[in-house]
Amino acid sequence: MEINLGLVCMLTTTKFKRGFSGLKSLKSSAKIEDKLKKACLHNIEETIKCINWCINNKIFLYRVSSEVIPFNEFWSWKDEIDILKGLNKIQNLALKNKIILTIHPDQFCVLNSLNEKVVNNSIKILEYHYELSLFLGIKHIILHTGSSVYEYESRFFETCSKLNKNILDKLCLENCHNINILSVINICKKLKIKPLIDFHHNRICGNVNIDSILSEILELWNNKKPLAHLSSGKNFSNDKKHNDFILKEDIIEFEKYFYKFNVEIEAKQKEIAILKVKSFFNLLKN
Repeated sequence: MEINLGLVCMLTTTKFKRGFSGLKSLKSSAKIEDKLKKACLHNIEETIKCINWCINNKIFLYRVSSEVIPFNEFWSWKDEIDILKGLNKIQNLALKNKIILTIHPDQFCVLNSLNEKVVNNSIKILEYHYELSLFLGIKHIILHTGSSVYEYESRFFETCSKLNKNILDKLCLENCHNINILSVINICKKLKIKPLIDFHHNRICGNVNIDSILSEILELWNNKKPLAHLSSGKNFSNDKKHNDFILKEDIIEFEKYFYKFNVEIEAKQKEIAILKVKSFFNLLKN
């Protein structure tokens, strides 16, 4: 049985551009659209390079960077034919080569925040990612529950009730350092969305036996191969900081799950780390 690893956002040589150093520059520039368009077209080409690397190395899972369209809310990128053609090229390239595309909004997307402004902004962030998913053919939008303070689940449900059902259909809810996979599965059952297990986060929070919840995860994925994340701690096993690579002992510990899940590799050395994991499994075949 083949394993399917995922490249997260970029190669070690990838250089995404934002067009500006910050929001202040954006508001004061007289050539906003031109600079943002050039940065966006550059980012599209960098994304295509990443996907071509995946194709050449038989990697069939790729997480698109949220930075592809910089400052998306401040300019009319959907009116730019060159950009739409570039996004369509990405979609066709992935589709032709059977590469599953995912995306993961950043830490500012907190649907259950206690701050109403943060919640409203998070909804906008999620709506943008959904819109981008339509242009690119992205199948899964990965999200953390967010806040873990009192009644966090009910606040998450309340915000999700405001979302378009089509967005919910693409959501994959990931366990984190503060909310364990059992809570995530409980939320997913109620909302009928997909859980995503992060093996390293599970080790930090809950350390739930994965075999004991595997059937529930599969059921929520309609028995299709689920997504998972794997990283290694930087300085020690439960370190929240990610290592440059996936440690050999972690590959061994989670070895059987590489066959049961599509596994995004969250390591700082990106493609180098993926090739090291592939090398481990190639040696097992010989």
